[in-house]
Amino acid sequence: MADYGIKINKKCLFWYCAQKENKLQMENEFRNKILKLALSITAQQFMLALVSACDAFMLGGLNQNSLSAVSLASQITFVFNLVLTALTIGENMFVAQYYGKKDFDGVRASAGLVLKYVLLISGFFMIATLFIPQILMKFFTNDAVLIAYGINT
Repeated sequence: MADYGIKINKKCLFWYCAQKENKLQMENEFRNKILKLALSITAQQFMLALVSACDAFMLGGLNQNSLSAVSLASQITFVFNLVLTALTIGENMFVAQYYGKKDFDGVRASAGLVLKYVLLISGFFMIATLFIPQILMKFFTNDAVLIAYGINT
């Protein structure tokens, strides 16, 4: 074997290989966690789409007004989901920053604040949809027939 004047320290080589292997293992664990998260989000969005598809399938045999009214009523749910998604995405950014700084009190404070807002907004949407659905539906249409079908269907 030719000697090129390079001495290889076996301990350093072992350490380098161990670090490389550890890094690959961490990357695989990270990918697995991201995949689990992505699959759960995909399943949630699929179920939301499936509910709308089931509504269309069940009401397809009825008249067009019923189908349109249910679609109109589902717009309120869409806005509700949009608001909650925006809140939780914003919260996740704060939590990531606090977690990166190892400020766990900040994580708790941020998560607690957003939880209060989510509960407040959820309560508002629940009360509004139970007691004043016609006002909510007027944001999306002025057709009195669709509003009446949406409230009664």
